[in-house]
Amino acid sequence: MKDEELIAILDELDLNGADWDGGTDKAYGHNYTSTYAKYLAEMRADPINFVEIGVWHGGSMAMWCKYLPKAKFLFYDIANQVKPKADKHIDWTRSRLHIASAYTPESVQVARDYFKNGIDFLLDDGPHTLDSMLQVVNLYAPLMNQGGVLMIEDVQSKDWFVNLSAVAPSNSIFEAIDLTES
Repeated sequence: MKDEELIAILDELDLNGADWDGGTDKAYGHNYTSTYAKYLAEMRADPINFVEIGVWHGGSMAMWCKYLPKAKFLFYDIANQVKPKADKHIDWTRSRLHIASAYTPESVQVARDYFKNGIDFLLDDGPHTLDSMLQVVNLYAPLMNQGGVLMIEDVQSKDWFVNLSAVAPSNSIFEAIDLTES
């Protein structure tokens, strides 16, 4: 089941669809909205520290700002391609866009400096390579707060889960959710 509130937000902002100016594919094709709702429902009203890697045209940035009204955001992308249609819905008083690869020690330091108290939710929607996914776990897991969620989207092969579970911290819960049929 998809989270209707997230979909309603994207519809309200007119950003529901990657082929739309400033839009995102979070609510269709992948059905990530139900997975987001599963992990974020209890954090919605909290002042959480949220990282998203790979924001493309900014549709998800706008969605998160509306869905998580007390969160502080750090977004990463290798280029600023945020479209005006999405930009106008992003709360820049709570958000920062860092233009660089997120998979470097320098970018990790940006997160460490921005979120002095750690990260509560990290969403990796970057280049979708096994190497980048392994790097995000190795680089950012130490910054995750107790009970925090590090979510990686678009894992290209079920075989990769073996590699990813091998680098997950021993005190973490590793869950693979297959959305290929949703």
